[in-house]
This record gives sequence, C-alpha cells and structure tokens, in this order.
Amino acid sequence: MCRWRLYHRHAFLRLSIKYFDIESHYDTLTVHFGQNFNNRAMIVYEWSGTNIDNRDLFITNDNVYLVFTTDRTLNATGFSLNYEFIEKG
Repeated sequence: MCRWRLYHRHAFLRLSIKYFDIESHYDTLTVHFGQNFNNRAMIVYEWSGTNIDNRDLFITNDNVYLVFTTDRTLNATGFSLNYEFIEKG
C-alpha cells in the first residue's frame, strides 16, 4: 500500500490522470477526503483497470489522500498523474 496526503489550506486540487493501467479488481487507486487517513469519512473515487486515461478532476476539499493498494500477483504498467493546487478566491 502506498499513501499520499495532498493538503493546501484554502485551495482546490486539480488531479490530472495521464495514464492508468493496473490489475482490474485487485489493484486500486482510491481518493479519500478527511483530516487523517485513519478517520477518513468519505471515499470519493476508486479506480481499477484501464478505463480512466486523460481525465482531469477538480476536487474542492483541501485535504485529500490518495491510496494505491495492490495484491502484487500481476504486474501492469501502472499509472501517471499530476496534481496542482489552485488557491480559492
């Protein structure tokens, strides 16, 4: 499992998924909103497989966790994404 916390007070998050290819149903990339990972109140997105290339998401919460989980049985090429914070106001 890999976890990334993306936080910038009073900002929007733009998440750009450029490429996505992971094992369907067994590997997942999940986006959570919340103050800490152990008390995540909301799963916003969860992806698996190969169906989300070239997608831009605008997330209005300023505290986001990305979690990649794998069972390590099959290897695919992975994913590529970029993020950018856009200050509110």
